[in-house]
Amino acid sequence: MNHRSIRLLFGLLVALCCATVSAGPADSEEIPLHHLRLALQGTLGDFYLLYGVDADPQHSASIEQRLRLARTQLQALRAHATGALSGEWAAYEQQLRQMVGDLQQRKELDGNTIAELIARHSRLLQLCGAEHLGAAPALTPGAQTRQLQWLLQSIATSYIAYSVGANTLGGDGQDIGELVRQFDDGLHGISGAQRLLGDIRHKWRYIEPSLRNYQTSAIPSLVNRYATQIIGELDALTATGAEAVVN
Repeated sequence: MNHRSIRLLFGLLVALCCATVSAGPADSEEIPLHHLRLALQGTLGDFYLLYGVDADPQHSASIEQRLRLARTQLQALRAHATGALSGEWAAYEQQLRQMVGDLQQRKELDGNTIAELIARHSRLLQLCGAEHLGAAPALTPGAQTRQLQWLLQSIATSYIAYSVGANTLGGDGQDIGELVRQFDDGLHGISGAQRLLGDIRHKWRYIEPSLRNYQTSAIPSLVNRYATQIIGELDALTATGAEAVVN
């Protein structure tokens, strides 16, 4: 992940602080939960890169940004969050930080420890209700955009897991090809600022072939960078008044 992507994450953190304050009653729980799920998925993808590709400090910096974003959203959910969610998140964050620190010190991680992190990550997604995402059609422009962001982050994390071999430890719970198809269909169903939408579609077309051929293609760092940028641009597209075409 390059500095631009990290700046996008920081910008998203600032924007979400404002959005959470101004959200209406209907959004007071869904929006923080959505961005908590995104941040959670992103931390695992960044970890896979740090573990399986290289010890680039930018991966560690990205994990830190996502953890900060997640903590902000968890705080916004404090009135609604269960003790199980808060407790599991604290355990996940502590374990992830320990493992990142070990990698930075060039220590070896055993497969059982990584599998434990992945299992804790899965439990957190269940506590966030992520297992229900995508089960029903998006009914509003904002809901469709959030669904696309979730799909793309899930695609990126699953693709990276496969690329570095983490799928053998339980890190590839979703069909990448099916998620790619869903995202591509959904991207055709939104409209908005043409220049911004064109940039999103250009980036998507650049990584889409590799995602569809994930079993023979391995460009995890590039996929991670472009996915982060597209997710940020989808937020910007929504801010410009993007409209969803609901089938």
